[in-house]
Amino acid sequence: MQHQDNTPPSGMGHDEGFGDFGVRAGAQFQFTVANNTVTAMNEVIGSRTLSLHIPGDATFAVGSGTVTETLAGEHGTTTLDFQADAANSSRYDLTSITHDFSAGAPQEDAAAYSFTIANGAVTAEQVTRTDDGRSFTHDVTPPPDATFTVGSGAVTETFVAGHAVETLQFVQATSGVAYALASETTSFVLPDGAATLLNVEPFERMQFTIASDGTVTGEARVAPDGTVSAFTPDGHTSFTQLAPGFVEAARTDGAHTSFEVFYAGSGANGTYTAIAEGTGASVDLVGLQHQLAQLPTAAAAVI
Repeated sequence: MQHQDNTPPSGMGHDEGFGDFGVRAGAQFQFTVANNTVTAMNEVIGSRTLSLHIPGDATFAVGSGTVTETLAGEHGTTTLDFQADAANSSRYDLTSITHDFSAGAPQEDAAAYSFTIANGAVTAEQVTRTDDGRSFTHDVTPPPDATFTVGSGAVTETFVAGHAVETLQFVQATSGVAYALASETTSFVLPDGAATLLNVEPFERMQFTIASDGTVTGEARVAPDGTVSAFTPDGHTSFTQLAPGFVEAARTDGAHTSFEVFYAGSGANGTYTAIAEGTGASVDLVGLQHQLAQLPTAAAAVI
């Protein structure tokens, strides 16, 4: 949960499953299957193949072009969904990870959430944590691109971070009490061969003044609270509009060149969010647009 309180989501930090839930963009997986049972698992990163440990309590369901791994923990269940690559059926992409805390929140993260809801919309969020019998409550700043859906005794928060869509489901045991994090789903965007990988940084935002010919003539930074402040780049950084809604910040330090791409969705009101970065000067804009097209329409609009 990339909230501004710097608190990791309740389901993160595991060191089992296929090795580490800190999934690298572009990584793929291979499975050895015997009698419809997974007996070995590898992670493939470029030309490297790494053997992964399979926990003894892991179970697998093997389908046609799909593999589902389930880990039954003390405080909930984790499910990992893999899908065969259309171009290479021997390799699989991790499409989603779901942490289901229906058995109760992890003991190391006993958190209670409260939401201020006005006219069906979430206007504020707080979290209370208890440690050694003492409780601490503070405000939570959701990512600027977060959207909320309010139901009966439930609040769903959705936002984009890195190369994934995060969906957090909060529920009330009874009316009037605090909410608990019931589940967390990370749905990954597949690069599909793109040279520039999606990497959304929701708290890194800017506004640009762009002339009619597409020239970027002014820049400003946007703080998490929406405050706008002037930004003057140094002589090593230049800004270029790649296409409507896309601006590249290119930086040259001696012989080293790097870039960062900012994007403004249709509902972002002219505020651009950092969505990719890399070395060199070439941006695969078509590949980046393909990845953005995989996001839910509502999520892509407010980035």
